[in-house]
Amino acid sequence: MRILLAVLLFSLPAAARNKPRDLFNALHEEAARPMAEGFRGLFASACFEGMGSAEVNQSLRDLGRKLSGATLLKAREDHARGSLAFRTGRDRKTVRQLLLVKERGAWKVASPRSYAVSGKALARRCGKHPARLTLTMRTTNGPYGSSAFSFTHVTNDPKQCKNRMDIWYCHNGDFHAGSGSRILDAGKTSLAKIKEIPVAGADWKDLAAAVAGHAYVLHCRHRGRMDFFVKLRVRKIESGALDLEWTLLSDGLGAPEEIHRPQPLVSLDGADGTAGLCGKNG
Repeated sequence: MRILLAVLLFSLPAAARNKPRDLFNALHEEAARPMAEGFRGLFASACFEGMGSAEVNQSLRDLGRKLSGATLLKAREDHARGSLAFRTGRDRKTVRQLLLVKERGAWKVASPRSYAVSGKALARRCGKHPARLTLTMRTTNGPYGSSAFSFTHVTNDPKQCKNRMDIWYCHNGDFHAGSGSRILDAGKTSLAKIKEIPVAGADWKDLAAAVAGHAYVLHCRHRGRMDFFVKLRVRKIESGALDLEWTLLSDGLGAPEEIHRPQPLVSLDGADGTAGLCGKNG
């Protein structure tokens, strides 16, 4: 299937997409058309912001291939957010999730990337057990030290990850998500019970209070560098330190190949800066 962007101005009427399931049917139908004229019209207006035409073209082709022969497993909606869980025609053992947003009364695709939330490939990345991590409370504007962590590179060594930290534990008792990323408090639960990217009641923020027994979902996101989901749980809080367990909730751009060993960054780019301390001591 080839998707030609030159003729992607056509859009299906909003009435045809008043439910997430209707959007899936429209996506499935358009992806199967030889010219796929209406495919682009099924995506939210902000979906491709910051992307070049070649990147947009590739994203549409990749998603179109996954939707070819796909089977819808579940459609969820909560006010203006929704998701579709489906199996592709080629890989029947992997469940993928596509995030949606309601725009002008019609459901549209919120991100050009679908995320695998189960399957053999994701299981290989995660191993048999969650990884363990200790974060200490950050109390100064100096280096992060053990207060921060890069899930992308499975380390808090600034030399191995170019200081690109995905999360840090602040002096006020909050988790701070890295620049461009978002975090969600999933409440008192286990990691095993979080089996998909949350939609219902999802309140994504750039920080969340760290609470013992609570699980969190972190969307590690930075344009062109990473776009995947991690789930973590606070096992206990003691003497200004958090004992955490974590694993991948999805695959995606920049997700580590293995969560139990460091994945050093091989790049000539310089290291990122260090965020200032928030609140009264900032």
